[in-house]
Amino acid sequence: MPTALAALGFPDAAAFRAAYPGKSAAELAGQAQSDALLRAPSYRIAEFRASRDQPTWLYEFDWASTAPKVAGMSFHCLDIPFAFDLLHAEGVTKVAGDNPPQSLANSIHKAWVSFIADGDPGANWPRYTTAQRQVMFWSDSPRVQADAFARNAPSGRPESRGQLPSVTVLRRTIAQHCDLARCGV
Repeated sequence: MPTALAALGFPDAAAFRAAYPGKSAAELAGQAQSDALLRAPSYRIAEFRASRDQPTWLYEFDWASTAPKVAGMSFHCLDIPFAFDLLHAEGVTKVAGDNPPQSLANSIHKAWVSFIADGDPGANWPRYTTAQRQVMFWSDSPRVQADAFARNAPSGRPESRGQLPSVTVLRRTIAQHCDLARCGV
């Protein structure tokens, strides 16, 4: 496991394991892949933009599905029916379970609509800056956490490497990131 984690950019296997207590070796391997392929690039883009004083907001969807095949998991694209307030759309119960929290969908949808309309998701979701590194965690109890990725970032804190494209983290990805069909919804 240490060799595999190091290959993904996590040289301290013990620290990575400590960041995810109670996970099996297989779950840790999956988490490392997810962190290296999805999470770390998002943080690198946020770091790059914030270091240039470009308005940036970052979130992690941390709500765990109750659907039988994925119970207890929060996975890529699970946030889409919440963001678009489509919890009652066909297929959503297969990935989110029978009763996903409408209050969470209301909060996320409101923030996304505010961002689209005003360029700011609202006062409850602070900008990501290099001084604060505040991240919105959407879960049963949404919260903002500072420097959320430092505990398990590949090779330490995510750094800007090379020239990353100028990407508005939310605005462009809302429409293009993941259509419902690709997300299994």
